[in-house]
Amino acid sequence: MQQFISQLIAHFKGRNVKNCITSCSDSLTLLEDNKAEGKTIFSTITDELYIKQSCFSIHNPTNKAINLWAIDGCFTGKGKPLSNKYPKKCDAAFGYEGYIAFIEFKLDAESSANPKTIETNRTTALQQIGNTLLFLKESLQIEGSYFVIEGYTIVAFLCTPPDYPKFSATNTDEAAAFLEKYGVSLFDVNETAI
Repeated sequence: MQQFISQLIAHFKGRNVKNCITSCSDSLTLLEDNKAEGKTIFSTITDELYIKQSCFSIHNPTNKAINLWAIDGCFTGKGKPLSNKYPKKCDAAFGYEGYIAFIEFKLDAESSANPKTIETNRTTALQQIGNTLLFLKESLQIEGSYFVIEGYTIVAFLCTPPDYPKFSATNTDEAAAFLEKYGVSLFDVNETAI
């Protein structure tokens, strides 16, 4: 992810990108959209229920250095848009060499059993990730139809409450449409392994 970070630092000189990037190499690396800090951070909380309800887990058995770029609340500032053209943005991006993942947290979303609320939350989250991809594609002057950086696998994660339905035909259709529109695979899970 160092090449990508270098591009960000060189291109966005006025936004002090360096202050928005942190690293962690824990075997279980946890990301949390921390309300007190107003941005996504590496979490050190070990309570299993808290992790399940509030964190995105990265199983990292080889202790690779994972970089976290806090977009919402750091790169953009609290409550500020990416740009006039792209007001919505995702929470963060994380990665390591050869891999970049964009993530939007909706863990605190009202869920209950209301399908309309779930649909609205998902739609908003997909717009936030999509806007971030388009903003970066244009800002970094990446040619072609999609946000592509040579040598990198680029994916996106939608992190939703544990009681949200995860594997339905609708979600599969959403992931396929997202891939077709942005060229990025979308996953509706709260954990990954590297």
